[in-house]
Amino acid sequence: MALFSGFFSKPDYTFSDTKTIKLPISEVWQILENDDNHPLHRSQMTRGVDIAYTTISQTKPTNMVLACTIPHYKFKAQWNYQLEEVSGTETRVTITETSSVNHYGFRLLLTFIGRHSIVKQEFRALEKIL
Repeated sequence: MALFSGFFSKPDYTFSDTKTIKLPISEVWQILENDDNHPLHRSQMTRGVDIAYTTISQTKPTNMVLACTIPHYKFKAQWNYQLEEVSGTETRVTITETSSVNHYGFRLLLTFIGRHSIVKQEFRALEKIL
């Protein structure tokens, strides 16, 4: 089933998820601002493939947009991190991924594991850092 859905799935994809993190907005921002953390799940990415990460924009401490390209897999993505203070000790984090995968095999893989998996991995990694 994933084979067919990967073949017929569109290359462009958008997914958004929101979670509340039990840290003040300033501390969540510090984690995002640290280039060593981008993307947060980077250690789980394929090794040996050129991957370029770029900070597109940031409005401290509420918004950051990162971009990623993997030319070998014809993959481009942007992650938009929106931070909203819930209280002095909690922050609502929304991550929106907008991606395009023109490599059939990589799109098949992402369809098989779930096109939303990168955003989910970002949240798991953020929670692990905390």
